[in-house]
Amino acid sequence: MLGVLAYRRGMYDEARRNLALARAFSSRCSYQIGLINSKIAFARIAIFRGKYEPAKRILQGTFRRAQMINYERGAALSAEFLGEVYHYLAQYTDALRYLKIAANHAAETAPHGDIAVEVLRRQGEVLIAVGREKEAEETLIKALEIADNLHDHHELGAGLRAFGTLEERKGNLVSARSYFKESIATFRLIKDPFELASTYYVAANFNGRWSEVDNVAADLRTELLDEARAYAIEGMHLYTSIGLEDRARECRELLGRLEAGSHRGASSASKTSIAFDRKNLVGGILVVQSQHMQGVVSRVKQYAPSKIPILIFGETGTGKELVARLIHSLSQRSHGPFVPVNCATLPEPVFESEVFGHRRGSFTGAVMDKIGLMEQASGGTLLLDEISELSNGQQAKLLRALQEGTIRRVGETRERPVDVRIICASNSNPEELLESGSFRKDLFYRVAGQVIELEPLRRRQDDIPPLFAYYVSKSGKTVSIENGLMELLYDYPWPGNARELVNVVNALLLAADGTGVMRVKDLPIKIRDYVLSERLLASPNNRGNMGALNKTCAEPSDEDQALKELIAASLKRCGGNRSEAARDLGIGRSTLYRHLKELDSLKD
Repeated sequence: MLGVLAYRRGMYDEARRNLALARAFSSRCSYQIGLINSKIAFARIAIFRGKYEPAKRILQGTFRRAQMINYERGAALSAEFLGEVYHYLAQYTDALRYLKIAANHAAETAPHGDIAVEVLRRQGEVLIAVGREKEAEETLIKALEIADNLHDHHELGAGLRAFGTLEERKGNLVSARSYFKESIATFRLIKDPFELASTYYVAANFNGRWSEVDNVAADLRTELLDEARAYAIEGMHLYTSIGLEDRARECRELLGRLEAGSHRGASSASKTSIAFDRKNLVGGILVVQSQHMQGVVSRVKQYAPSKIPILIFGETGTGKELVARLIHSLSQRSHGPFVPVNCATLPEPVFESEVFGHRRGSFTGAVMDKIGLMEQASGGTLLLDEISELSNGQQAKLLRALQEGTIRRVGETRERPVDVRIICASNSNPEELLESGSFRKDLFYRVAGQVIELEPLRRRQDDIPPLFAYYVSKSGKTVSIENGLMELLYDYPWPGNARELVNVVNALLLAADGTGVMRVKDLPIKIRDYVLSERLLASPNNRGNMGALNKTCAEPSDEDQALKELIAASLKRCGGNRSEAARDLGIGRSTLYRHLKELDSLKD
């Protein structure tokens, strides 16, 4: 389940690790259904990554196995995803054949359940591809009805996207565009990064094609092209954030075609060069400029030469593993291995095997001796990330090994000595973990000889420019940045911390291909909207007019009326064009639409 949740959130590396453990455990226990499910999930990740042939081989195997043991759901899912693979490979006859098989299996279990609606939607998509539009419409209507009854927002969004494609095939510009926008809104609501990015990409292609149609009015063509470009950029950012670089590159290539069609090359705005100062890189590992990080480095240099165990805590993405690597590199163990492990990926049944190792034949599936993580790290450093995610029993077993300095492999009776330095990391404050009981006190005092706190990026903004410059320099590309971009980055709160910043840098670099300029308009909409709306609120000229932006009261006020007048005046200047009005006010379009919706609600 952890693996499935991880790939749904776009965390594919973590998903693969969890699924590998689930597969190993299922194999050990001869649990065929678990083995089939983990392999199906592996295939899904391969599909997301565009690795269709490996996915096909896995799914053909799971389909045969599920049929052999009469596992209807496994057979249905395998056939469904085989249909998806064949669709991507443009082998539509095979796609429809497997989807029909999937529908039959789904009918045996839940004819109006989650698999049934997915199969119907995929059938509709294939029918659109082969030009059977009437059948596609009937199939998609059924899919949306079931999705609506199940309150399945994922399938609602996917079905709306399919209807958008269908309406485009019919030549219905307005309705197709509406369906795509509704699909985007649905996926944004449920925060599904892969499906949202996929919808952005499909919608960007749609808008780009229609912007070239001769009988479309010139102002509408411009609006479609601007919208297509924004969609391509958002898709690129999302794909980059979940590690799908090939798909991000497809968005970048689409963006290049859109910009070529608009005859707008490099930005005419003023720009500056960007270079990384190597003095900000400590030990070749950690980028440091803020006073806080300088203090962290000072403590690291103090603790590193000793054997004292260290606990690092801070929000996700603040660089806990990098600090741990720096400690290791400056220690007397730097010649030894550095072994990081995410404790959240160690389920109870395989914990001892993974951490302490096992002997060949000690359980089903143990076909050879295995060295555990503690032995792998002997002579070096073991990083236990998210240590509080271990159960009480797991923590007790780990504590014994640390106290004795020995481990016992599963299936063996003899103790093996290990010489390892422990560094632990956690996203949560250790004092809160102790109070809640999720962190054993005896283990805490064993692993927390010293505690290092890493502040979030929003509290150490001085680190933003050198971090940005460092990851640009790592790309090997020579680019400049548009004036004003760094100021936007400086004012954004970075909920994902440095990890989020790295994703934004990678996406901006893709967008800069061909122009050599990292531009403000290539930033994710959420960053531009947040910063510009905050600036609008703080502006002396607009503070009085815009004071109602964050109001939630039901009664209209003078400030509400002033806000209405400000927006109305801008819309009048821009001929009713909301995109132009948003630019005129200095806010994003989605921000403008939100304000309009809030103001309309005050009438009721």
